[in-house]
Amino acid sequence: MKKRINQIIQYTFLLILSLLSFCSFTFSQNIGKRFGTRDPRTCSATQKPLTGAITADLGRQYLICQLENVSHDYLNLVANVQVQIGAGVPYNARNFPSITDIDPKSPVYPFRASFNQYVCDPISSMVNNKGKNCDMTVRSKATGVFVRTTFGDWNCYLTGSDIINAPKTYSVPPPVTQ
Repeated sequence: MKKRINQIIQYTFLLILSLLSFCSFTFSQNIGKRFGTRDPRTCSATQKPLTGAITADLGRQYLICQLENVSHDYLNLVANVQVQIGAGVPYNARNFPSITDIDPKSPVYPFRASFNQYVCDPISSMVNNKGKNCDMTVRSKATGVFVRTTFGDWNCYLTGSDIINAPKTYSVPPPVTQ
């Protein structure tokens, strides 16, 4: 009897996980339509290069994928992204106390970036915000680091305070193209 109850619990758990996966997949497709724009870009994998330094092209791609998302009913997008990668430096735990998944054997790669960052509200006929539902911040002096995780993925972390004085424009159209 106890074994049967455990099996039922396991099957129920798997069913719930399957439904959550399906809902998440369904939710992520065509989400841009709610905001009058494109969907956020995603990366299917973030492990290249497997050895050596990250390239500016891959860094740009990974930065875009990590910055574009839906959060608390807001759509976060970026446009005009440029990335420069600096020389790798040895990992120092004192510099990154809150990042727990860094591979301490891998160098840390500082980067500079510029991009336009959009935070968009859903389109609403009640507030008549179609075509003016985003706020845009010009991040012309963003800085951060790329690190390899203990799982072999590349993550980027913005570390600079450029956003404090960055020019911001309210009620702008969302970016439409990639």
